[in-house]
Amino acid sequence: MARRRRQGDADPVGAACYFLRTGGAACRKSHTSLAEAGLVVVAVPEGDTATVEAVYAALVEAADDGHRPHLGASLIGRECARDIWYVWRWATRGVQDGRVLRLFRHGQDEERRLAEDLRLAGVTVVDRTDDGRQWSFSDLGGHFGGSMDGAVLGLLEAPKAWHVWECKTANTRAFAAIRKNGVEKEKPEHWVQMQCYMHWSGMERAYYTVVNKDSDEIYAERVRYDRSAALAAIDRARGIIESREPPPYINERPMYYLCKSCQHRGVCREGLPPLTHCRTCAFSEARLDGDGRWHCALQHKNLSLEEQRAGCAQYRVISGLEAREQEDVEKLMAVFGARTIESTVDDEGDPDDPLTF
Repeated sequence: MARRRRQGDADPVGAACYFLRTGGAACRKSHTSLAEAGLVVVAVPEGDTATVEAVYAALVEAADDGHRPHLGASLIGRECARDIWYVWRWATRGVQDGRVLRLFRHGQDEERRLAEDLRLAGVTVVDRTDDGRQWSFSDLGGHFGGSMDGAVLGLLEAPKAWHVWECKTANTRAFAAIRKNGVEKEKPEHWVQMQCYMHWSGMERAYYTVVNKDSDEIYAERVRYDRSAALAAIDRARGIIESREPPPYINERPMYYLCKSCQHRGVCREGLPPLTHCRTCAFSEARLDGDGRWHCALQHKNLSLEEQRAGCAQYRVISGLEAREQEDVEKLMAVFGARTIESTVDDEGDPDDPLTF
């Protein structure tokens, strides 16, 4: 006599549906294994990362080298002049971390979202020129400048005043610190950046907004134009642009908190050579009399951006950027009490100074 077929017998699809519907109770009650029921169970390892790593790698591959022709106003307020100089001279590679690149993109996306929200509230937001580009400024012969996020009019706090608009994002800890202390104290590089934009644009107020990446809360602060601060920033930029050698260390201790997570640590503290191209060559210099002009003293010619990136066979490294012997580096680190010599990349920076975008 034929056995009555139980639900799920000899029908893998039916078995799967029945198993999921009953939570496996039927199989357990009849002592039927999943294999006998026609199911093949594949264990899923925890924390699969292969595809995620492929995404990060693709982002790095698609990104540019991070080297800008000019020195940006967003950098000039940083505490360490040597850090700014390394960026200006393209001494090290830009961000090579897909996760951090996604953070940058998140900041750009948030800027567009907040612009839409401000317009929804009746604020006029001008964030693009007629040809679709950001509002940009240039100074010091085209070597110093920046692009502001936009200009706003119609804020309830000052309806008739145009404001430079700057939009940032921050994690909860950084957001709370900015709200407590204000931008000038907590994020002086942002404050200086806005001073430059106000100076160049002629606007005497800035509207600084920060979006909490964890809660979407918005912090806003109006900033007054400080002419002396703007001029000081431009003077600092001039000094960095004209400097033929790295500025002094911010601190003589290699394990100083700003140095531990600096992207330039390998070149600055550990004796690694800089990238080889015209910007790190002793024969090239920035000229302040033209449109971002760089000149080669050896070949007596101006250098295009393509030539600056490529370099030539007559390259000579700038004094102060020479690679050091590892033995000398170890001696230096030992003097200052460092136990290990390692290069770290941490987008969050110092624990007390989380990075915001």
